[in-house]
Amino acid sequence: MEAAPSLLQLCVQKLAQSLIKHGPKRVRYTTLSALPRRALEALLDILVAKNALNDNVLPYALTRQTQKLGLEGAAQLRRCVLSTIGRSCPNLCVLDVRTCQQVDNKIVRDVLQHCERLEILRLDGCPRISDSAFAPALWKPPLAGLLGLRELSVGKCGQITAEGLMGYVFKGAPYLRTLGLAYCHGTVTDEVASELLFQFGLQALDLSFCSQLSDLPFEAQPNSLLRELRLSSTNVSDRGLESIAKRAPQLEVVDVGQCRLVSGSPLLTKT
Repeated sequence: MEAAPSLLQLCVQKLAQSLIKHGPKRVRYTTLSALPRRALEALLDILVAKNALNDNVLPYALTRQTQKLGLEGAAQLRRCVLSTIGRSCPNLCVLDVRTCQQVDNKIVRDVLQHCERLEILRLDGCPRISDSAFAPALWKPPLAGLLGLRELSVGKCGQITAEGLMGYVFKGAPYLRTLGLAYCHGTVTDEVASELLFQFGLQALDLSFCSQLSDLPFEAQPNSLLRELRLSSTNVSDRGLESIAKRAPQLEVVDVGQCRLVSGSPLLTKT
């Protein structure tokens, strides 16, 4: 039996309904900034889920108290509004702009420059993103937002290169533990995969749909700290899985869905 919604949840749901149906006729946008942090974040979640978040509302939801900003699929938001996130939300910890194709390097770099507490950054499906999103200005130290970053996903960001990952991301983000590179065909070669598997202390790695990947990287080094590995639709075979199982004693989940060279279940969970 599901728990009854709290009074706060009911109020947020009612406010979202009023915003969607009546807009500024019933709700003063300026009052949104005064909402408690969790209420404001929950309101944004509802508006995004209903594809109702617009350029008029978002600026009033970007405050110094904002810690989590989930904008996945909000392709209707203009870049000029998104470009204010970094300066408006210096305490941001989580930013999710997956499939927001309007997001560019300037927006991401501004967030990384001003949001020192950033821990999670999800950019999957943002084709404008390239290496320069993570590059510091000339003669400047690494971007402050990289320093505490623990999770980064750049799936389907075709302009990301191995050089950018090694030269900017890993140098600037020493605590990075989760990396998503699904569909990054040109980036993930066997040589790059070998480094990702064994050299940076990653605990979760997604290399799904990276068509150049074979068994070779899994035989390269003595051990890995990986707990989760996703390899859907790659050329990895049973031999590669056996090799990584020996070299990653903490590995708990391996996803090999649609791997034609692998026998057995597509999702292998070690017990």
